[in-house]
Parts: sequence; C-alpha cells; structure tokens
Amino acid sequence: MLSTCLSRVAARVCRCVLVLLAGLYGGILPVNGVAAPLLTQPSMQATAESLTLHDVVQQTLVRYPSRQIVIARQAQAQALRTQSERLFAGTSSFTLRHQTDAIGTDQGLREWEGGVELPLWLPGQRQARRAVADQTRMDVDAFERVLRLEVAGQVREQLWDVVLRESDLILAQRQWQAAQALEADVLKRVTLGELARTNLFLAQDETLSRQAQVLRAESEYKRTMHRYEVFTGAATLPAGYNEIPTTQTAIHDHHPLLSEGYQRVTLARAEMELARQERYGNPRITLGVRQEQASTRDFAVNSVGVMLSVPFGNSAQAGVALAAASVEFSTAQSVRDTLKRELALTFDETRRAVELLRVEHKLAVQQQHLAEENLRLSKKAFAVGEIDVMDLLRVQALSFTAERAEKQLSLQLQREFARYNQVAGVIP
Repeated sequence: MLSTCLSRVAARVCRCVLVLLAGLYGGILPVNGVAAPLLTQPSMQATAESLTLHDVVQQTLVRYPSRQIVIARQAQAQALRTQSERLFAGTSSFTLRHQTDAIGTDQGLREWEGGVELPLWLPGQRQARRAVADQTRMDVDAFERVLRLEVAGQVREQLWDVVLRESDLILAQRQWQAAQALEADVLKRVTLGELARTNLFLAQDETLSRQAQVLRAESEYKRTMHRYEVFTGAATLPAGYNEIPTTQTAIHDHHPLLSEGYQRVTLARAEMELARQERYGNPRITLGVRQEQASTRDFAVNSVGVMLSVPFGNSAQAGVALAAASVEFSTAQSVRDTLKRELALTFDETRRAVELLRVEHKLAVQQQHLAEENLRLSKKAFAVGEIDVMDLLRVQALSFTAERAEKQLSLQLQREFARYNQVAGVIP
C-alpha cells in the first residue's frame, strides 16, 4: 500500500514538472497526454504589409459569381446602342411572288415579282431607343458600383470575424501562460510544505481548462481564416484594415444603392417613352421588280415598283406594352423611395450603435484597470499567505474576463466603424 501511494505521488510530481517545463518553454511539451498548441502570434503570420483592403475587395470582385451579370448587361447595353444606330428601324425582309395560270386556263400567264421590305423609323423613335441604350449602360455602371459595395461588405464582415477570433486566441494563450505560471508557483510552495496539495490540484485544473480554451479558440480562428481565404482568394489579411468612420451625417443620393435606384427610375422612364413612340408600329417600304407575261404569244414586260405599308389598329397591343412600361416605372420609383427610407433608418441605428460601443469601451477600460489592480494586490496577498489558491483563481478569472471584454469591445468598435462606412456607401 505504501509503495502504491509513493508511486501515485511520484506520478503527480512528474506531471507537475512537465507542466512547469511547458510553461517555461512556450507550451511545446504535451500536458496530460494532450499536445499543447504553440504560443505564436497569428497576426504576425497572417498579415501582409503590401496588401490593402482595397486590393482584397478588387481581388474578390473579380472572382465574385455575380460579376458575370455585369458582363452580360454590358453586352445588352452595347446591343441596344447598335440597334439604335441602324439605318432602318427593324429587320429587313425579302419577298418573292410567282403567278401562273398553268393549273387554270393555261394560256401562258407568267408573273415574277421580288422585292426588299424595309421598316422605317417613326419620328422620335430612334432618339427614344438611343436614350434607352444610354440609360441601360449607365444602369450597368450603377449596378457594378452596388456589386462592389456588396463585395466590400462581405469582405469587411469576414475580415473582422478573423480578427476577433485571432484576438480570442491570443488572449487564451496569454491566460494559459498565466495559469501555467501560477501552477509552477503553487507546485514550488507545495514542495516546500507551505501549501496543501489540494491547492496544486486546483491550479492544475485551471491550467487544463485554459489549455482547452486555447484549443477551442485556435479551432475557431482556423475556421474563420479558411472561410476568408476561400471567399477572397487571399491567404493573408490586409495591412491597415482599421477604418476611419465617415464624417457624413446622412445618406446622400450618390450612395451606390440610391444611385442605382435613381438610375432604374430614369431607365424605366426612357423605356416608357420608347413604348409610347412605338405604339403605332413602323411603316414599311418595299422596293421591288416585276416580270409579267400575259400569254405565250406576248413579250415579257419588266418593271420596278415601290410600295408603302402603314399599320393601323395597333392601339390595343401597344396599350399593353405601354401599361407594362408604366408599371415598371412606378415599381422603380417605389423601390427607390423604400430603399431611401430603409437606408436612412439603418444609418441612424448604426451611428447610435457606434456611440454606445464608445461608451461601453470606456467603461470596460476602467473595469480592466480595476481588475488588474485587484489581481496585483491578490497576488501579493497570496504570496504572504493571506488568501488561498481558490481566492486567487477567482480574482484572476475576473481579471481575464475584464481583459477579454475590453479587447473585444475595442475590436467591435473598430468593426462598427467599418459597418458604419458600409451603410454610408463608402467603398475601400
């Protein structure tokens, strides 16, 4: 029985020595059979000084799936422009007619007639189509700015997810180091007989808890970093990603979303005007030649002719197209006005969130200072035996919580600056 107890004590002492060595040499040695993560600074490995936030947004935009929509709409705008510059209003056609009495009287009647039918422009129709083409091109440009803002918002969110998880990892590593240092101190004092062995068990449990916290934080950091890499195509974070909040106090009309809304209204108005211009249909002129022969005894007669065709009775069909264009115009106005109201509300809410985080961060800084001072005094009290390990661990946990709260609020404030710029329409 005595040998068994001595063996258990020796095993615990060996484990404590390993913990002490792990604390002294940066957490490289395994503790309790679990490989300890390296105490590195991920920000030093994952930040490139030559890469800016603007570069990341541009790089992401190139590979963004919705980018194909811009290319297709640019081709549409060019096609509309080409159509408005054509000589005729629509597609020309070739006509061919043959007349014979072979099945009837069979006197030798033969007629051949061929011509080209050309649609003519209505007054103001060409200008209306050119206006639609120009407004479509401007609408594509507005949509591209909206797309760039959308990509910037997603890059900002994913970037700050990485930064927050990185901060959690760094704090977890520092807390694990502090727990290891406390365990080493308790082990020394237990060995000297100054403290009961139960104090060592408490310190060891705290070390293992902080080690598990590091492992979880490291897993979250790697997960968010992987999502960032997949989305942006960049393996590093940009340098200087902290943003200065914009000084504007309201949403302006040049905001990318509002600019697109106004442009959609202008385009819908141009399309409605085009539908009004084309409500009568295009007149068509036919240039043709004819060869006719009354009978086999007569000579063939060749002639040239011109025919003008003017459509009428098209008001019902044209009215449907004009009504549809009017609905699109009203819808575009409604979407623009709704968007303007929602942007103004979101802008005010984000501004209030920034102010609240500023106040909360100031309070967190004061709480952290108090917690640090309390921990410093508690360590002195523990050194002279005025408090036990349990009390010190409780004070240390409060200090860790205050430190993490201050750091998180500091980063969340910077993130809210980025969101504030995003709502204001600022593109990096």
